[in-house]
This record gives sequence, structure tokens and C-alpha cells, in this order.
Amino acid sequence: FMNQEIDKFNKKYNENINHVNCPIVFNRRHNNRGYYRFIKLGYTPMEFGFSLYVLENDEECKIKNTILHELAHMISNEIYQDNCQHDTRWQGICEKLEMEDTSARYKRTLEETLRDYRYKIYCPCSEKPLAVYHRMNKNTLEKFKRHAYRCKHCGNNHLILVDDKENK
Repeated sequence: FMNQEIDKFNKKYNENINHVNCPIVFNRRHNNRGYYRFIKLGYTPMEFGFSLYVLENDEECKIKNTILHELAHMISNEIYQDNCQHDTRWQGICEKLEMEDTSARYKRTLEETLRDYRYKIYCPCSEKPLAVYHRMNKNTLEKFKRHAYRCKHCGNNHLILVDDKENK
């Protein structure tokens, strides 16, 4: 798809943009739909990255726009030999690519955000969790095992750590 769009762009605007020949990586990030990285010396494409989470949960038109958004970064950097970021030069490339939306941010609903919290901390004095975490590093887990944390309501240091992913 990316190379087809480059071919259309080259033909329509008489440019000579090279095809994408850098790695395309996928991650589980939730806030950005995608990114484009380049090597500053010569503005050589280094990699494109896309969120698998977004690809699995987003509409097809938004996925297409995400790919075009990142492609616009590559094209603008190659044409202007500069890091155009989201300036007017980059926006001009977006118009030429006929993008509907130039945003690469993924706006999550509250339900989506809460569903991804994995670790919940409980105290016997309350039914609601005292804290929720997406992930915990080894040091934090060790502190819970040593009872280094206390409930701010009752002072109890025997808190309960629940891993929701194991319970589902």
C-alpha cells in the first residue's frame, strides 16, 4: 500500500521518491497509532512503527490515514531534506496525499483505558482498589511482598495485589 501511494504521488507530482525499503515494526502502544524514524544524515528512512492495538481496534479509514500520515513524514523529509515534523511543508504533502485526517493520536475511551489496567491493590478495609497499575516493575512487586506499602485509610500494611490478567 505504501509503495502504491508513493507511485501515485511520484506520477501525479513528477517526483522521484524511493519506495519504502526500511523495516516496519509493530508494538502494543495505545496512545500513538504510528511513527516514522529516520537517520538525520541524509534523512534516510530508518523504520516505520504501527500500534497493533490500534490496527486491531480502529476503523479501516483511520488505519489508512495513519499509514499516509507516516508516509507524509517520509516524503516531506526526502523532498525538503529537513525534519518537517508537522509544519506547513508536511501539511502540504498531506493535502497532496488526499488525507482525511492528519492526526496520529489514538483517543481511547475510558472503558478501554480501565480494561487495560492489570494490577489492582486492595486493602481489607475497602471494596474498591486503592491503586491500579498497567504494569509493575520487579522492585515494586518486591516492596508489596515485603509489606512496604500501607493503606492511607487504615494504615494496614498487608495489602492484596491482584493480577487481573491471571484471573480472566
